[in-house]
Amino acid sequence: MNAARRIDIRCDGNKRIASGHVKRCLTLARAFAEAGAQVRILVADEESAALARDQGFPVVVLNTYYRALDREISVLIKEVKNNSTDFLLIDSYAVTREYLQKLRDAVKTGYIDDLHSFVYPVDILLQYSSTGQPSERARGLASRCLLGTEYAPIRKEFSDPANRMPVRDEVRKILVTTGGSDTNHMAFRIAQGFIDMGAAAFRDIELNVVVGRLSDDMPILKALAERDPRIVIHHDVRDMARLMAASDLAITAGGTTVFELCAVGVPSTMFVYGDDQARVLSTLEGIVAEAGVATDAIGAEASAQAALKWAAKLSDPDNTDLRREYSDKMRSVTDGKGAQRVARIILDHISGHEV
Repeated sequence: MNAARRIDIRCDGNKRIASGHVKRCLTLARAFAEAGAQVRILVADEESAALARDQGFPVVVLNTYYRALDREISVLIKEVKNNSTDFLLIDSYAVTREYLQKLRDAVKTGYIDDLHSFVYPVDILLQYSSTGQPSERARGLASRCLLGTEYAPIRKEFSDPANRMPVRDEVRKILVTTGGSDTNHMAFRIAQGFIDMGAAAFRDIELNVVVGRLSDDMPILKALAERDPRIVIHHDVRDMARLMAASDLAITAGGTTVFELCAVGVPSTMFVYGDDQARVLSTLEGIVAEAGVATDAIGAEASAQAALKWAAKLSDPDNTDLRREYSDKMRSVTDGKGAQRVARIILDHISGHEV
């Protein structure tokens, strides 16, 4: 029975790697729990634990180093054996072949892959940010590869038809979401650029800026909002689906948030921080507009300007049909039920009921 299954999820999040890994793993944890499984979150340190603790799942701190996972192999194996864990799902870019192989020798395993870095010795490989044929180099020894955007692990509320964005005649609200840590200050760059472009570009338009939990830019963003009442700052948002549905356009970092925007149908432009997000952009080519690569100060500033120019163009009342075209394409990407699919497949795999 699935109700007896024990699922451990190994992930980390901090100011260096942001909170995206933890967030998508918590989404999967909820899907497993709804299917009757017992779920724990395993993290390296207290910084990662702080991101996961308020979601109601037991959190185990391994007291290891998130960049040197090979050093935690014996600790992690002991933990899963003591827990009688049925399946260990891993989400970290610091994995090595040895790490995955030794864990697979101890317990059934899965890996969330964004980079296609090497042959992965796991039972289930999740590659939701790719389409087409599985990469043989990446899939390697995996018993099954869950490939494609239908497996994107986004929260359940994004599949609710009530949270679908209607394409309105006029653009009134633009959403900005730049990731958990925003180390290159994209939210500030976009908000400042929004002010600099003036009312001619964004007359009567509200800029809703979501500030990540790990960002240090809250004071300066609040100062901008005090200067310009069109800028509204949001922090620790509890109902992101509703905020998205109330928006007409979005400027976003790559990652799982893009798939959430797709499910809601918000026309979006996306900038990327690294190779993992570049793969998402490649998958969504022609569906989400490209804003640029924000890996350094020069690229971040250029990306902010490109995103604002795109938003100004789409805000023109003559471009309502173009916004509708973007929205329709984005909604075709995912139905918001990817996490439930992944949980069901993994639980069936454990039980030996795979089709």
